[in-house]
Amino acid sequence: MRACRIDELAVPTIAAGESHESLRAEEFDAEAARDRGYHYSRLNQLAVEHMLGSR
Repeated sequence: MRACRIDELAVPTIAAGESHESLRAEEFDAEAARDRGYHYSRLNQLAVEHMLGSR
């Protein structure tokens, strides 16, 4: 779960003084987001194994 950065879900993503309009105006770097990696595939695999009782 640490590799998936679950702990970051509790961190606000909008800073003081920002609004959704200012966030929309920013460029989103999809390659940087891809490279950051959240390991969801691994988390999904572990969840399925847990539900199937193989872990």
